[in-house]
Amino acid sequence: MTENPPKGRCSHLSAWPMMVSLSVLLLAGCGGSTSDSASDGHSHSHGVSDIVPGVWPPQLADISNERSIALPVRNRGADAVVASARSSLLNNPNIQSLLGSRYAEFESTAGGLKDDFVARFVFYNYLDNTTIDVSFTSDASIEHEVFPAQQYQPSENTNEIEQAINIAAAQFESDNINLAGLTGTAMLAFPALAGQQAVTTDNQYYAERVLYVTFGAGDGAEPQYRALVNLSQQNVISSGEIL
Repeated sequence: MTENPPKGRCSHLSAWPMMVSLSVLLLAGCGGSTSDSASDGHSHSHGVSDIVPGVWPPQLADISNERSIALPVRNRGADAVVASARSSLLNNPNIQSLLGSRYAEFESTAGGLKDDFVARFVFYNYLDNTTIDVSFTSDASIEHEVFPAQQYQPSENTNEIEQAINIAAAQFESDNINLAGLTGTAMLAFPALAGQQAVTTDNQYYAERVLYVTFGAGDGAEPQYRALVNLSQQNVISSGEIL
């Protein structure tokens, strides 16, 4: 499920000289066509084939060497745009300040033709406990929004899952609990609200980065042990047997 973050603190940074507009890249890879009107009232197109009449969906006539672009090739192009954007972004002092010395990347997306961005990234800063949404716009500038942890957090990533399981396993080992033969899983945790307290945009997440870890036999069996792991503090909030 794709998460849409709420509105946060938004900022617009100066243009990047190293970024190339997506529209320029697309024009370089696609042949354009022009059209002019003659004095006789007819339109004359250059570089455009006729349409086969009576066929749906429309097909171009007189095409003998038609080729489709393989999906891996298109993906490599998008990956190159994202990689270039990421490199420039991580060398920007303003973004470095927002990310701090302990952060993780959770999303990286290349924009499409209808998007107003070339590449978009979502990061989490474990020291400030903030989520940072950064976009490179089509005019090669940078826009970012910053959200407090309680207001918005991205879903857990693979590295976090492994890290949380290891922290929880170490705690159970120190408590002399044998986890041999059990498999660990982890997911982003959400705070339990007391009484009739309503969920709002300011309390739906923990104030720090917390994952819920369980250990069980797997294959659909109920887990036997659970732990709340705080990745911001690198410790276990609570742990025990699931009764």
